[in-house]
Amino acid sequence: MKKVFVVLLVVLSQQLWAQFVVTGRVVDAESGQPLSNVQIVVTGSSSGGITNDQGVFSVRSEVKKGTLQFAFVGYQAKFLSFSFSEKPSLNLGLVQLSSQIVSLDEVTISAGLADRSMDPVSVTEIDSKTIRRQLNDKPLPLLFNTTPGVYSTTSGGGSGDAVLTIRGFKQDNIGLLLNGVPVNGVENGLVYWSNWQGLTDASAIIQIQKGPGVANMAANAVGGSVNIVTYNADKPKGGNFAYQITSYGNQKISLALNSGKMLNGWNISFLGSYENGSG
Repeated sequence: MKKVFVVLLVVLSQQLWAQFVVTGRVVDAESGQPLSNVQIVVTGSSSGGITNDQGVFSVRSEVKKGTLQFAFVGYQAKFLSFSFSEKPSLNLGLVQLSSQIVSLDEVTISAGLADRSMDPVSVTEIDSKTIRRQLNDKPLPLLFNTTPGVYSTTSGGGSGDAVLTIRGFKQDNIGLLLNGVPVNGVENGLVYWSNWQGLTDASAIIQIQKGPGVANMAANAVGGSVNIVTYNADKPKGGNFAYQITSYGNQKISLALNSGKMLNGWNISFLGSYENGSG
């Protein structure tokens, strides 16, 4: 009796710890290309695995009958039943997954301004009336001299040339943004203000942010940032013409036209300016 008991114990132990292996290869149903990193799970258990670079998988199962679930991003989930007979291994061959179109909600990206009541940074805003009243024929950065911590002066001798510092940081550490989009030089982060002279006529508001922050953050905006937001298309139909001359001979002519809201719902705005003088 003692010998029989030992034999039965060994048989029960082997059946208790026996594991079955399901193998196969996962491919795209249309192209036939192998799919890697497909998640495979034996439903109702913690057993599973993923496919390799060739789409091959090998999953161990503690049950003789069950269902495999195949899941992969962009593809429809697939369920395959398996059943073992005498052999502890089973090859499912090619498993084809069909692609699935996933529709996403609409995403709107718009230019934004830092909210002074929400952002823990120092922010100054300059509206269009202040720009027209104080800027005149000066380069744009000189308008910021009334802002604490900001200093600007003319440089280079050409019309519109200027340098800007915020809290001691030079221009290569200050981000210039146009409607929230960085426009600093890619190579060195500098800004040639003479290239943006006509921008002041189209500026609705300018926001100066001192110090780095989450809002209006350009790649080089360690010292701060200047975000220039332009006008939207105005609905009223009309336009204006302006002529400006300085005591040292600089002249500026600007023309603004707006179509108003047309029958097709569109609105077209035009703004052009011409400057001439000795600098």
